[in-house]
Amino acid sequence: MSELVDLKELERRAYRSTFQDGLWDLYLGALMVCLGFLGILPGMRDETWVWLLGYTLLVGGVLVLFVIGKKYITVPRLGTVKFGAKRKRRKTILVIILSLTVLLNILILLLTMRVIEAPAWLQMAGDEMIQKDVMDLFVPLFAGLWVTVVMCVIAYFLEYYRGIYIAVLFGLGIFIDMAFGLPVVLVVFGILAAIPGLILLIRFINQYPVQTVR
Repeated sequence: MSELVDLKELERRAYRSTFQDGLWDLYLGALMVCLGFLGILPGMRDETWVWLLGYTLLVGGVLVLFVIGKKYITVPRLGTVKFGAKRKRRKTILVIILSLTVLLNILILLLTMRVIEAPAWLQMAGDEMIQKDVMDLFVPLFAGLWVTVVMCVIAYFLEYYRGIYIAVLFGLGIFIDMAFGLPVVLVVFGILAAIPGLILLIRFINQYPVQTVR
């Protein structure tokens, strides 16, 4: 029985060690910086296709750097581990949550672009809010809360609890940017999220040197 407990504890430590390299912190912080940077550049938000192109290039570049970091920094030091049924079940739940989130985001986008018609009750509610100028605050608040809640749920299922702190920064930054037109806040919050990641990365590299085979 004690051996089984030790194995579970060993698996838990091995799983959490994947977040000790700080790369997730750096990745999410860089995403915030990218969004803020795109908002700061003059005229970037005037043309949708220009913004989407810039977003794709910057976010794609950050993702590539994240994958390269995992491959050449983390894996050589920790190796690869196959986790048990509990971890796989958590991963399945996470995939379901992410899938529902993506579908809802697509639905909201189609409604916003009027590709599909919104239900009558939603149109009436929207018209009333526009007349009362509530939408100026409601949309940024909804977007910020949505990002915060989704990222917190993901962080919980990944047992990546620093992600909750980053989720709050991300959601608050989106709210301030959309409500007050201050994209520089996203850059500042992205740096605040990335600083702990950079410290963890330096500590990780020093604590787990690559073993050379002779």
